[in-house]
Amino acid sequence: MDDVDAGGNAADATVAALICSGLFSPHSSGIGGGVVIVYYDYKRREKVFFNGRETAPLGATEDMYNGKPLAAQDGE
Repeated sequence: MDDVDAGGNAADATVAALICSGLFSPHSSGIGGGVVIVYYDYKRREKVFFNGRETAPLGATEDMYNGKPLAAQDGE
């Protein structure tokens, strides 16, 4: 809440919470994941959509790990 008390908004508080979440639970949140955000700018009265979904490598195929259960862990 220090960010909000210092003049920040809900977006600032959300980013601060996500950073903390990444520190305490790095296996489930942090750099490398995807995000979809709808942000409403009250002053401009407009909605902004951010699409930060993760993308598979160009050479990836739908069945590349079929029959190879450990391949994703080994980097194959």
